Amino acid sequence: MKLKHLSKISRCNEEGNYRKLRGVSGFTLLELLLVIFLITLVMGISAAFSFSNVSSAKFDGMAREIAATMKEARLLAYMHNERQILTVDMDNRLYGLQGRKTREIPSKLQITIHDSVKGEISKGQYVFTFSPSGRMEGGTIVMKSGKKEVTILTDPIVGAVLIRDK
Repeated sequence: MKLKHLSKISRCNEEGNYRKLRGVSGFTLLELLLVIFLITLVMGISAAFSFSNVSSAKFDGMAREIAATMKEARLLAYMHNERQILTVDMDNRLYGLQGRKTREIPSKLQITIHDSVKGEISKGQYVFTFSPSGRMEGGTIVMKSGKKEVTILTDPIVGAVLIRDK
């Protein structure tokens, strides 16, 4: 007859399996560490993608904001029956309607204006003019940030404003 130690530390069956002998099920430390590592890895990757999407969302929001300011200028010209002027200052990185609050253009955003007469403009001030009849004078705004590019097109006859992604 063999004597077996009955202490909790050394008690195991012949195969060395502690779980079956005690009737307890659970996870080993290695399994828990592996799961924690995988969760951390997935969270890190998803955080990197979400931060890049935030800047993309800000870029799209900026394009919509400039287009909305142009539509506001058109509407104000029609409602007040007077010409409205939208100025884009590429040196100071500002834009806004004359006599109203100016807004800032983010530093990471590259903005150029394509004018049919003056060509491509990336420095100085550029003026868009909106008349009470609905017409507008001005070029096309092209915004770039990294690989993303957006064009804000205007119809000079009816003054419609369109945003196109490239």
